[in-house]
Amino acid sequence: MFESVSTYTYAMYVSGLAPVWGLAHSVPGITIRLRTPADQHPLSGTFQVETDSKGRLDVWGSPLFGRFLSTLDDPIEAEVVLADGSDCHHLTLAGPWWTSSSGTHRVCWAGHVRPDDRWVASQVQGLGTLRRDLQTVASGLFGETADLAVAELSRRLQDEGSHAAFGFAERPATAPTADPPSAPARSDLQRVRPPHCFVHASKGAVDPASEAELGLVFASALEALGVSPVLLVLPTRLIVAYKRARSRSFRPILSDWTLVRDLVSRDVWRVVDPAAWRRGEDPYVYLPDSEGGFVVDVVAARPPDGSVAPLELARDPAVERGVLWAEARPVDRPKVETLHLLTGLIHAEAGLVTELLEAAGGDPRGWAQRLDPPETLSAERSSGPRRTINYKVTLAHAEEIAHSCYVSTVREVDVLWALLESASRRVHHELKRMGCDRVRLGEQLRRFGAGPSRSTRLG
Repeated sequence: MFESVSTYTYAMYVSGLAPVWGLAHSVPGITIRLRTPADQHPLSGTFQVETDSKGRLDVWGSPLFGRFLSTLDDPIEAEVVLADGSDCHHLTLAGPWWTSSSGTHRVCWAGHVRPDDRWVASQVQGLGTLRRDLQTVASGLFGETADLAVAELSRRLQDEGSHAAFGFAERPATAPTADPPSAPARSDLQRVRPPHCFVHASKGAVDPASEAELGLVFASALEALGVSPVLLVLPTRLIVAYKRARSRSFRPILSDWTLVRDLVSRDVWRVVDPAAWRRGEDPYVYLPDSEGGFVVDVVAARPPDGSVAPLELARDPAVERGVLWAEARPVDRPKVETLHLLTGLIHAEAGLVTELLEAAGGDPRGWAQRLDPPETLSAERSSGPRRTINYKVTLAHAEEIAHSCYVSTVREVDVLWALLESASRRVHHELKRMGCDRVRLGEQLRRFGAGPSRSTRLG
């Protein structure tokens, strides 16, 4: 028998936590397989992951497994199986935008506090004079200085909210409304997306931010300012506090509400409602009477005392999945070209890409069916195919476009715009064959927050 958590997320993987905590018969070298549907993903559905001499799963021994987790939009079911077949355990795998409030997962809430996020950094930089006056960020802000920083930040975010930075974006009018993909119903999982998924001045959000997501944005900005944030995760909501007293803590998780209430009553911690600034209300609130939740001391969870660093992702899960499909080339055709980025995104069923192409008059599904389907990649494959220079340049350009929009993670719209600006004649020819109007596609991309990083003429 072995002990295993019921849910395993990408944040746990990045933090070095393993889905298997120990084996009753600890034998070095026992192999554990994580079985996933091979026909639905470019990586094969079986991962060989070794255990160490104490029977703990070595997650870093299988980097492709981590890359697989980074591609998940929705949770999926899997199994952990001992190589000798003596035991099996069901497991839910979840990607970067998911977290859990159960057991071992709780500390990973700190990973979703992202002080280095580009949009968050732009809000902190927008504080101007205050930011220049607060040059003690390295040692942290406490007391009245922290109060001043929180008040100014609240006003800054309130202004952003009044300019409709948090809202809906209309889906392309001609695009069909797809049903959401089926996912296991797990009450202990919660979606917590980064700012780029719901914040954009041009109303580029597909879905509005939840209260928990707003709270994490607020906590991220606090940490970026040098204020020590604390997450109070209650059964029905998330609120944020910050430390007013300079103290070092080695306890990233607290569930003793008597201690928490004492810290708040003595004004060592001050509680802030993360959604108040969007409503234009006073952000300072009293600690709710309800209990049963837990508290995450973000700074205590950070290295070197903890293992949970801010979760950074170079590419959105849908984009990473599309890149994997692009690079899943047959052995006799190992070269990856720029066009494969487009086919990869379509084959990966990146929903927004298909909708945008259809809104521009294209038939991406019919076009992709006429092409040879890519192969799945073996999890044991040591090296990928050869990438052409233009392929690498296009991916790098997509990153430039994202960064120019204050987005840390490359999105589907960034890759599509990079393809429009690509020097690949074949890409432009195939878009025309697909029936896609490049000018209309550019207009659709702008509605979703994408834009050129340099002067470009489409047509």
